[in-house]
Amino acid sequence: MTIFIIIVIFLIIAEAGSSSRSFKSKTENRSQLKKVNSLKQVTRQYNELLERQEAQEVERQVILKKMKQHEPEFIADIESSISQLTTAVEEPSNLQPLKVVYQETPTQAVIRELKKRNIQTIWHMTHKDNVASILQNGLKSNSEIAKDGGAVDISNQSVQALRKKPETVHNRPLHDYAPTYLNIRNPMLYVKRDCNDDICLLEISIDCLIDCEFVFTDGNAASLGTHFFNMAESVGRLPWDVLSNE
Repeated sequence: MTIFIIIVIFLIIAEAGSSSRSFKSKTENRSQLKKVNSLKQVTRQYNELLERQEAQEVERQVILKKMKQHEPEFIADIESSISQLTTAVEEPSNLQPLKVVYQETPTQAVIRELKKRNIQTIWHMTHKDNVASILQNGLKSNSEIAKDGGAVDISNQSVQALRKKPETVHNRPLHDYAPTYLNIRNPMLYVKRDCNDDICLLEISIDCLIDCEFVFTDGNAASLGTHFFNMAESVGRLPWDVLSNE
């Protein structure tokens, strides 16, 4: 009885060991199979890559062969295209040379004509006590001075009523302008010869006219026969024989 029990137990243990070895062997086989399948897949992908590279190399060789067959013609076409492109860039047939046109303003034209006659400056006559204010506040018209007050007046009162009339260019009263002279030796200076010690002549650059509205005349602005101008073509109508006298 004892021997039988021992044998049975041994057999059960032996079967259990055999079963365990069988399970382990199956697991190892599955792992090996998986590795083999993976290796096959990688090998297949590698072979496909080689085939594609071989096909590309064949295609490249075909293209090179065609290029060599047509190489002279191919190079000539390229050189012709470059030549045409260079010509189009360097010598455009549809473009004209750029010309910069300077548009002279009417005032600039007047200044140019005056400078041709050696007029570089204009002159303003005033009392010496007005100089500081002029230097600080600028030259003012008779109308502005009348509003602000404080200036010493050296004008000829007998002709001031005539200066209320409008000039014929801008239709403004003469009192709206500051009087200036082209020649330092002018009739007004002779009229005021008795008070020359109190008179100051201010020299002003002719270029200041750029920022001003102005008129010029061929005589005393208050005289009835005087003409008013503001265009370059009228500069020649001034009495230059008188204005040029020293």
